[in-house]
Amino acid sequence: MYMLVIYSVLCLAAVVLSDPAVVPSPGYGYAVDVDTAVPAESFVCMKEAGYSAAFIRGYDYSGEGSLDANAAANIKNAQKAGLHTEVFMPPHRGKGKFASQQIEELYEGLKSNGITLKRVWIQVHEENKWTSNFRANFAFLKELANAAKEKYGLSIGYFTSKYEWSIFMKKSAPVDTTLWYSNINDMGESGETPANFDDFEAFSVFTQPVIKQFGRKETRCLFNESSQILTSKKGNSILCLHPIVENLIFTINVSINVYSRTNT
Repeated sequence: MYMLVIYSVLCLAAVVLSDPAVVPSPGYGYAVDVDTAVPAESFVCMKEAGYSAAFIRGYDYSGEGSLDANAAANIKNAQKAGLHTEVFMPPHRGKGKFASQQIEELYEGLKSNGITLKRVWIQVHEENKWTSNFRANFAFLKELANAAKEKYGLSIGYFTSKYEWSIFMKKSAPVDTTLWYSNINDMGESGETPANFDDFEAFSVFTQPVIKQFGRKETRCLFNESSQILTSKKGNSILCLHPIVENLIFTINVSINVYSRTNT
């Protein structure tokens, strides 16, 4: 806790710099994604530094899977700071819970905290522990997406890469085509790819991405293991999240798709 407080103070002090660390191209802006508890001061820092959105992990795939214990607080703190909020979900692919049960835990868990979910980004990455059986993987993914749409009326996006989709889903084609893709060379700032979509290669039904993760585990604003994101709103950025965020870029104006009653 002591270290978090110091980091937060240092981060807030850093936003007075007149030469921001990252300047997006015209038509782009920055956002962050979060998979751990983040101090409220860090979200304020990000907003002041030019970030326009925060993508919050809503589901924890560890164990048998459960609502992320930090999701509600992160969402509310990000919104209080003036950031648009979105939720991504790395589902638990192991035995124990049906896909429909997991989306229920996500939706109802946030609802019990005064938050109504409107869209979810389903993560298909290696760390989700997807199996080598691509047919079973895709059946699970379909069950998850169908439950999200039919029971809760959610919009669906996918967070994955061409490589990981080819391993876990092969050529399987989902109905929803909204894509947040990942392409990095290595961890850290030196491993970034260009903050644009020029490197995108179509796969499955995905022909036009709206978000890109272009870096991972960087250091910004005196935080370690952090990264940054681009959004459609122009903004400069000094990253203020602790400890892990990701580097993304998107070209559409992402609407506020998580609503908290505490902000109305």
